[in-house]
Amino acid sequence: RISDILAVAHRLRELGVKFRLTLAGDGPLRHEMQKQVDHLQLTDNVKLVGFVSSAEIVQLMEASHVNLLLSEAEGFGLSVLEGMNRGCVPIVTETCGCRDAILDGVNGFVVRVGDVESVASLVRQVDQDRAALASMSEDARRTVKESFSSEKELARHLEILHLAQEHHQRTAAQTLEWKYKSLGLLNQRWVPNRLAFSLRRRKYSSGAAAE
Repeated sequence: RISDILAVAHRLRELGVKFRLTLAGDGPLRHEMQKQVDHLQLTDNVKLVGFVSSAEIVQLMEASHVNLLLSEAEGFGLSVLEGMNRGCVPIVTETCGCRDAILDGVNGFVVRVGDVESVASLVRQVDQDRAALASMSEDARRTVKESFSSEKELARHLEILHLAQEHHQRTAAQTLEWKYKSLGLLNQRWVPNRLAFSLRRRKYSSGAAAE
């Protein structure tokens, strides 16, 4: 919903907020987006910088105060955490998975999909209260450090692998020994239908050799 972001920029200008919006990335819609920027007379406020390197993305985030993710749906939205780690205050929609990392009004904001007016009002709010902006920026950094650092994520993955291993060890002892003995074994409930079908096909295709 890039059009929502441009609508936010248009509304901010109407509200008299001084801002600079940077959109990084390239694709088939870039030309159409530039046309919208020109049509809304936002060329002094909105910059489409095209494709940039990862290092340049970091620099853009470090120079920014707010990070917008206004999608209808996102599995998580890793760019939000990347921005928070650089002190960007996130404003995201309630349908994004990354909302789990955000305490509304503490380290970021959560809004309804398409609620352009609320997004513009929140940006104006933090622009007018720079002390609150600085506090939320620090809370955003702290959230990533304490809950989403690489060490934390590694520990979570290791825990899942450990639980999977324990589950396998508990259930392996309850499973019949894997040995093809007769057609009757293939009819056991615990044997998946597709696996049983494949074994039968192997048995009858080998025919005399199997006998």
